[in-house]
Amino acid sequence: MRLLFLTPQLPYPPQQGTTIRNYNILKHLAPRHEITLLSFGTPEELQSAEPLRALCQRIEIAPYPTRTLGQRAWTTLVSPLPDMALRLASHSMHEIVDAVLREQTFDIIQVEGIEMARYWMLAFQPSQHPISNLQSPTSNLQPSSSTITTPSTFSNALRSNRTRAT
Repeated sequence: MRLLFLTPQLPYPPQQGTTIRNYNILKHLAPRHEITLLSFGTPEELQSAEPLRALCQRIEIAPYPTRTLGQRAWTTLVSPLPDMALRLASHSMHEIVDAVLREQTFDIIQVEGIEMARYWMLAFQPSQHPISNLQSPTSNLQPSSSTITTPSTFSNALRSNRTRAT
């Protein structure tokens, strides 16, 4: 299966909770699946993340976005979204996600963290693309304002041959 992973930072080196978790997910899925990784990072971080190249068919990075304390305070006051959902707002990442999705289709899109959800939401009609929730593989994907009609857990989606996105 073709898997697209959207992560807030490159999962290498696996030194802290999120990177350890995401690296190990990639490591265990890579032998059986084609993985594309879209993440925030610097060219130096990507260069030092050479082990990821053995796991991922394609890796694309966008520069980390920056927000001043004033911008952060203002968006926290006027936005209905939590600050975490606004933390990684990036035109560059949106363009990368959009370009990758125009070039290729994916069976599953794994979105890591609320801060990355915007890229799935901006680029897709949610009812047309499988999405997984690895934060709690035994729980159902929480419904959002859109109806999600695809497998609710990553493990079920991997077992199903009927999850192909069109």
